[in-house]
Amino acid sequence: MITFFTTAKPFKNQMKVIQVNAIRSWQMLTPSAEILLFGSGVGYVEAAKDLGITHVPEMDTSELGTPLVNSMIELAGKLGRYPVQVYINCDIILTGDFLLAIQCIKQSPYLMVGQRWDLDLNQQEINFQEKNWESDLKRQVNDTGTLHPPSGSDYFAYQGRIWDTLPRLAVGRPGFDNYLIYHCLKHGVPVIDASRIATVVHQKHDYSHVAGGAKGLWNGVEARSNYHFDYIITLVDADWMLSPQGDVQRNGRRKIDNILRTWLLLSTNGLWKILLRAALKIITVLKNAFPEKT
Repeated sequence: MITFFTTAKPFKNQMKVIQVNAIRSWQMLTPSAEILLFGSGVGYVEAAKDLGITHVPEMDTSELGTPLVNSMIELAGKLGRYPVQVYINCDIILTGDFLLAIQCIKQSPYLMVGQRWDLDLNQQEINFQEKNWESDLKRQVNDTGTLHPPSGSDYFAYQGRIWDTLPRLAVGRPGFDNYLIYHCLKHGVPVIDASRIATVVHQKHDYSHVAGGAKGLWNGVEARSNYHFDYIITLVDADWMLSPQGDVQRNGRRKIDNILRTWLLLSTNGLWKILLRAALKIITVLKNAFPEKT
């Protein structure tokens, strides 16, 4: 049993097709899934009615009107019926192996994250009644999809009370996803990378919904306010990962400098911080002196 929650861009033109594709894919995972759509915008009421999902119009926003992820998390905890909850961006298509990945995790609490595949569907409306829709989608991913770098995360599946003391974070702006991973590492919550199991598809789109377009998205005031530290935590910093066989294992992608930077962020001991900074400088010097062969 899963509670998905999200917010959306206006349900019109390109984004209506993309967002309906995403939500219907979540519904295909399990008929009992609960879906909460937060916020108010063009087409929200009609989309919620057509899709049979719950619309929650009242929530906190930034000064510019952008929904705050911390507000959605708090409300989902109060309104959601199920112990497993998933914040997910509303342009993300999920396949059946996402549910399999969640079922592989037996511990609680936890945070499950993972990389996405970027795919241009050319505003194609997916027919989920076709029995081969998932295999057809994965074939397109293999043919023309691009694996997104581990710097960005588009879903956060979790169980347990793990989000106390979150700052205000504008959703959909750079940095909010990195902070959520940092928050869990800081508080000892296992962060599990499910990239090797779950095929997660991001439908490519433009950024006309943001003032200033892509430049406004990455360099705007909301993006700057989302960054709370110098070193950006990414999926590489997850301490655990799911193997293709579904076992929870230590994350083999982490290198020594990733580990040291994470320790530096989490440490409160002044002397320890000095030693970690010195170690990182030595590693940087060695990397420059002996670059990896490509």
